[in-house]
Amino acid sequence: MKKITQLILLSTMLLLCSVVLATDGRITLKGYIIDLGSMGTLMKDTPVGPGIVRPADPIEVAKAITKEHLLGEGAKKTGYAIVYGSQSEGSIVPLDKKGNEMAREVILASSKNSGIRVEVTGQRNKKGLKVKSIKEIE
Repeated sequence: MKKITQLILLSTMLLLCSVVLATDGRITLKGYIIDLGSMGTLMKDTPVGPGIVRPADPIEVAKAITKEHLLGEGAKKTGYAIVYGSQSEGSIVPLDKKGNEMAREVILASSKNSGIRVEVTGQRNKKGLKVKSIKEIE
């Protein structure tokens, strides 16, 4: 009985290890491409009346960033990030060097003039996201 219990425990541990190894720490995010130079704009509140401000909605701001702006020299220098989530829970994740190159290719190929939405797969690290793949989505 003890050997059966040990065998079951070992099998369970091996299965859990294989699940962890299979995910490889990868995550997939769906959001909008921005340039890191636009992050200040994403954080600004919008005055809507005397003494009244509406917090910026990073998603709406990201949707308004034009393809022309994203392809400009300033954006090329600062690099790109993905904005995902919502106004109250939105996040901005910078892309690594390879991700910046891939994002630029997606921007060039996009038929949209603004609001380029993508699905990015990669691994999170202290600096942002080490990109494995990026593709435009609707």
